[in-house]
Amino acid sequence: MNLAIRHSRLLEQLNRVDESAGLLNAYARAFPDSLAITIAQAQWLDRHRQRHEARDVMRALWNATRQHRGAPDLQTMLDEPAERYANMHELLATAAALRRTCSASVATSLPPSC
Repeated sequence: MNLAIRHSRLLEQLNRVDESAGLLNAYARAFPDSLAITIAQAQWLDRHRQRHEARDVMRALWNATRQHRGAPDLQTMLDEPAERYANMHELLATAAALRRTCSASVATSLPPSC
């Protein structure tokens, strides 16, 4: 995946924007569960002044898997301070819930899932 993302970035730097987008889209179709490709698509959209679409992609990713460490990139794509503030509180609430889940797993001697 990293090589595909790097290849796409190189095509983009060579001003072969359509090929760059096509490559990312082809990999997204071939590997629909690849978080790295989804994040790369959102970053591509953001670099090409399609911030609204980039935010939609990141929000969908964020809702699909809140524990992925790349998902907080959404924070950098939010324009309004109120959006950033609300997103940060959502991140903090998710982290607190994860800590509670891990603590409960340890307390009941079950193997922790985190």
